[in-house]
Formats: sequence, structure tokens, C-alpha cells
Amino acid sequence: MLGRRTDGTSFMREANNKARPWRSVVIDALKPIATEPLEGAVRVSLIFSMPMLKKPKQHPITRSSYDVDKLARNILDALTLAGVILDDSQVTTLIAKKEYSERPGVSIQVEPYLDYVNRSWD
Repeated sequence: MLGRRTDGTSFMREANNKARPWRSVVIDALKPIATEPLEGAVRVSLIFSMPMLKKPKQHPITRSSYDVDKLARNILDALTLAGVILDDSQVTTLIAKKEYSERPGVSIQVEPYLDYVNRSWD
């Protein structure tokens, strides 16, 4: 959520108060495996395993089912803060899928996107 301070400068505030703690958990999990940030174009694939809904009739769209784009944005921020990538502007391909599971979590795959670099635009 975008806000404005009394001095006229803007700031971002999380609309969902669960986003920051969740992002911190992801960062802590990524830091041990992040040796050096990837440079150049990258492809990111995400599979979000969300808790099963209490009422099957709610599936797939509910207010409490979280937006996949906001979930992905949090992971891209975590990838940057953990040192996996330099900046989320490197992401040239983003695949994000949300499914429901007994085991909530996220599967993250980040790889150099060589097709983007080697593509001929003739």
C-alpha cells in the first residue's frame, strides 16, 4: 500500500500484515544456499502450496485465498534480499502457480535465462 509522509515523500506499507514475517522465513531459508547473486536475465518458477480451504465450495476464488501476484512479488523481494539475484528487474520470465495442499509452502526455481540472451531479433 502506498502512503505519503507529512514531508511529501512516499513510502510502501504492506497491505497484509502476514507478508513481512513470511518473507523473512523465505529469506532465512534462501540465505544458506545463496552463494553469489545471479547476474543477467533469470527465469523464476514458483509453486505456492496454500492451506486447504475450510469450505470446498470456496474454491478457487475467495478473499482469503491470497493473490498469486502478491505472493510472487514477496518471493521476488526475498530473492533479492537473500542475495539470490541482484534485483527483481532481472526476471524476464515468471511462472507462478497456486494450488491447495495439506503441506503449505512454496517451491522456488531460479535459473539463468539464456534463451533471452541468445535470441536473435532479426
